[in-house]
Amino acid sequence: MKGSEQALGVMAGAYARLISARPETLLVQMQGHAVVAAAEAEGDDRTGELVRPAG
Repeated sequence: MKGSEQALGVMAGAYARLISARPETLLVQMQGHAVVAAAEAEGDDRTGELVRPAG
């Protein structure tokens, strides 16, 4: 378990640095989540298949 906890810490640090350096990245990520959620609420699963690989 220690290795996975260490990997999680490294990933969290990298994500925090990315968001600090390029805050627009978080906005794009959140917009993608919103688009997929709205499409799925309408019964459209295809949009998620197209958006998720781009993230």
